Amino acid sequence: MSSGSGWPSSLAPMPTPTQIGASLAGALVALSLSACGSSESDDFADQSVDKITSQAEAAMKNVKSLRLAGTVTSDEEKIDLDLAISTSGDCAGSVGISGAKAEVLVAGGEQYMKGSKEFWKLTAGAQADQIMAVLGDKWAKIPSTQTEFSEFCDLDAFLDEMKKDDDKDKAKKGKVAKVGSTEAVEIVGKDEDGVTHAWVATEGKHYIVKISNAGKEGGEIAFSDFNEPVGAKKPAAGEVLDFSKLG
Repeated sequence: MSSGSGWPSSLAPMPTPTQIGASLAGALVALSLSACGSSESDDFADQSVDKITSQAEAAMKNVKSLRLAGTVTSDEEKIDLDLAISTSGDCAGSVGISGAKAEVLVAGGEQYMKGSKEFWKLTAGAQADQIMAVLGDKWAKIPSTQTEFSEFCDLDAFLDEMKKDDDKDKAKKGKVAKVGSTEAVEIVGKDEDGVTHAWVATEGKHYIVKISNAGKEGGEIAFSDFNEPVGAKKPAAGEVLDFSKLG
């Protein structure tokens, strides 16, 4: 391991909200989201695209936590995600890079990771065996200087990144379909990043329940468990190895 923090200098950084959000950045933009509100109708899916998307934006603004699950492509690597995240920065779940999986936990401003053998081999290279020997079955407490972990679990940053583009291409409605157990109307938009599909729940809160983009830096992410507790709790002291204290 490297000197100082004890965190391996060769460890590949985890994907950040910028990487993942940018992969799907055209989604909300291509949906032509507007700042104005609109009233409910008896049949949500029959409304105009502008009215549907403005209600989706309003619903997403009030989200404090959610679960995201799916796969995105970043820097030609496939990243598998299954995370519950919140606006407070807490998160719990797993991240996979090219099939190598790691459990991720951020609670109370402290961040932890437990990687598989394949994950450490992929990200830590020559230091992988030493890391695994030292860690055993314990969680690795990640130094606060590794900010990509805490940033990655910040729901505000994730949602903000998805809305950064100023291109206001118009979108079209697709079919009404089931996304998991939720009925949703499809909105299809096209921009320089390719064709983006988003599905907006037709009943209850009109959340965006899935986004996909077939572009080079695209992917597909499903959203669920809106405003449900993330359940991120710090592991017991005996289950943790603090990398910042290693020589």
